[in-house]
Amino acid sequence: MSDRALRFGARAEAYERFRPGYPAEVFDAVAAYAGRPVRTALEIGVGTGKATRLFAGRG
Repeated sequence: MSDRALRFGARAEAYERFRPGYPAEVFDAVAAYAGRPVRTALEIGVGTGKATRLFAGRG
């Protein structure tokens, strides 16, 4: 891993810790928009992964 990737250290940890997650309604809204069962998805600009964890938790 590059030095650049490691520079955020404590700031990244604090951001992850204190930034609220997404409500379950986000998943419901995206699923309704898709209009059909979604078997695969790609999240672009994942950032901290909070939305990814929400979607992964819902299957």
